[in-house]
Amino acid sequence: MSVRTAIRSRSIRLLAAVVIAVLASGLIHTPAAHASVSYGYISGASTVTDDFGDEGTLKRGGSYAYTNATALWQWILYAEGLISKSGIDCQFGPGTETATKQFQSRYGLSADGVVGLNTWKTADNRLSLTDSSYPEADVVTYTGKNGGKAVFNRAKAGESYYSFRVDPYNWAGAAYFAASRYCGGF
Repeated sequence: MSVRTAIRSRSIRLLAAVVIAVLASGLIHTPAAHASVSYGYISGASTVTDDFGDEGTLKRGGSYAYTNATALWQWILYAEGLISKSGIDCQFGPGTETATKQFQSRYGLSADGVVGLNTWKTADNRLSLTDSSYPEADVVTYTGKNGGKAVFNRAKAGESYYSFRVDPYNWAGAAYFAASRYCGGF
């Protein structure tokens, strides 16, 4: 083995050891993946009051700003009396951002207008299992501080994704990747 090859081999081993040590020390932290985003839908299982704790971030101009996931958040804002039903348009625009700040202030959170983990967890606390007698889905109700309500279905199979009613006969899944054709018509 040549001197050059020996030095290169030793350098690579040293670099690998440094990388492993840094990762093990926690100096480099990679955020945990949001389980529901990887499923593609807002989802949950078991106890409903912990369903939203691993959801993706919703914000104006963000990756999921025009999706059914945003519409589900808007239903929560509607139940809180912070937006009108016509404001449920699947678009995280200035009105949704303002209403989100009002929600955050109402519950003692930092009012940044971004639906992150703390905001989702606060919404979790207002969920209740209304009816689990249906074989295909649980009925879950969000109750706002002033008594307003939003009703969701939580599928019982697979990743247990959430859906919301779009008309008397149809439900739309709370997807992170698409907006319903019903957006703006609730």
